[in-house]
Amino acid sequence: MFRVFSKERNSFVYSDDYDVEFIFSRNGGLQVFDNSSIHGPNIIAHEGLDICTGLIDSDGLKIFQNDIVAWKDKYLSNSFRATVKYGYYEINGELRIGFYHLIHDEIFEIVFPDNIKIIGNVYTDELKGVDWE
Repeated sequence: MFRVFSKERNSFVYSDDYDVEFIFSRNGGLQVFDNSSIHGPNIIAHEGLDICTGLIDSDGLKIFQNDIVAWKDKYLSNSFRATVKYGYYEINGELRIGFYHLIHDEIFEIVFPDNIKIIGNVYTDELKGVDWE
């Protein structure tokens, strides 16, 4: 599953939306069409393509690339915030591809605790506080 951010709708468009069609071109481009209009398909302006991590936050929401997430370490009592990234990264000299996040310029693989929350995304939100109640 994937999504794009639509500037026209000011919301995300998901690959499983019934009224939206995603067309990938041979040169790597992407066009997103809104098929719900009676006047025919309209191209939706969009930001980058975000891939679903397959993980769920503590509220039951799917976590995607470019989501801003926060969690609290049970043992250290520290709170962390990070943006979910996708691509190549290196850990202990080994080159990998997949989901990761940066904390103080250090790369960590995506292995999240049970108390993770999505607190925003890079398209509409700054890093902000989170209510742990």
